[in-house]
Amino acid sequence: MGSLRILVADDESVVRELAHIWLIRAGHAVSCVTNADDARQQLRDGGFDLLICDVRMPGADPLQLIRELSKTQAMTRVLAISGGGNLLRGGDCLKLAQDMGAHRVMVKPFTESEFMTAVNQTVSQAV
Repeated sequence: MGSLRILVADDESVVRELAHIWLIRAGHAVSCVTNADDARQQLRDGGFDLLICDVRMPGADPLQLIRELSKTQAMTRVLAISGGGNLLRGGDCLKLAQDMGAHRVMVKPFTESEFMTAVNQTVSQAV
């Protein structure tokens, strides 16, 4: 797999920083944002192969962003991640993300190996 343009949207700085390091190390071009509104703007500018998106962030609904993306930019793959929240377990959040159009999901926390495997599987799935 060649170099990809990847957008990471997560409100947790440690997740963004680790994802950035791991993806850069793998040779990808990476942009990071802290919420769905900023992700929407970046995606509007186009050119991303993959969106890695936390499904629980303050502000605009990340699940709605995933739904919009699946309709407007079907070539952009989506890896949804979640550690859950006050009302839903991580797996429940991720089931909703799949229903909205995410191509793959994974529960936080995860290791570098687990993360990179999920990234590779997400982008290698047939469109």
